[in-house]
Amino acid sequence: MAVYNLGAGDLHMSLQIAQLVAAFGGIALYNVVELLLLIAVTFCRRKGLYFWSLIVSTVAIVPYTLGLLFKFFGVINVTMLLITLIDIGWQCMVTGQSVVLYSRLHLVTSTRWKIRFVLGMIILNFFVSNVPTTIFVFASASSHAGPFLKPYAFWERFQLCCYFAQETIISGLYVYEIASLLKIESHSDVLPTEESNSTDQAASVVTAPSQKIVKKGPRGRRVLRQLIYVNVIIVILDATLLAIEFIGHYEIQVLYKVSPAMCEFAPAMILTCAGHCLQCEAEARVPHP
Repeated sequence: MAVYNLGAGDLHMSLQIAQLVAAFGGIALYNVVELLLLIAVTFCRRKGLYFWSLIVSTVAIVPYTLGLLFKFFGVINVTMLLITLIDIGWQCMVTGQSVVLYSRLHLVTSTRWKIRFVLGMIILNFFVSNVPTTIFVFASASSHAGPFLKPYAFWERFQLCCYFAQETIISGLYVYEIASLLKIESHSDVLPTEESNSTDQAASVVTAPSQKIVKKGPRGRRVLRQLIYVNVIIVILDATLLAIEFIGHYEIQVLYKVSPAMCEFAPAMILTCAGHCLQCEAEARVPHP
């Protein structure tokens, strides 16, 4: 079983587990460089929520990974410094990844209340999950850690469950909206339009870029299907993370979060699919001669 007291410096690992943890950490740091290069060559305009959330969630892997490696292997014994690195990196990484998904949500849904709901959920989850976890992790690393060890162990798992639920809801929304559009489009050559009986309804609906993307025919539908597959895989990967936590391998779970599967696949695939979506949307706006 895992020892949840990061401040005690007594995480017990076999040689095989230590090698696995070190491998995850090294690959995670390499992936940061790779993702930053991918972002640099992909974005022409380096601004906006999408760009900065990608940058923040990617760069945050560095302090999180280094803090854990230094702590697990006793490289640095300044406990509060390491806890600070881990906590800041974790906060920016997981919240940033959710914001990345949120920032591209307008590509697939035309309903403003859904987009606002996702934003509200991310903000609420930050205060419900992250703030108490930060308090407990620092308290459990203090000289009076005893009363806080069990609350921290509970809240660590609770926080993981909250983020799993959050990313499942966001990914599920992607899958639902795209699947609905593809299903309607397959039964009719005429794209659906949302009719409004009131001014309020009209104000809450905008044209989804995915409706323009699907006009590109097989190519547009292929891009949207790829986006479905990416979001399904994201949920599966999150489920494996949750499973590793609950079977008691805390030391693996905390670095599995920054493994290639968790931290490189999702951002890279979303970056690629979103780029294809925007390209198809731009081409759909150009009238054919």
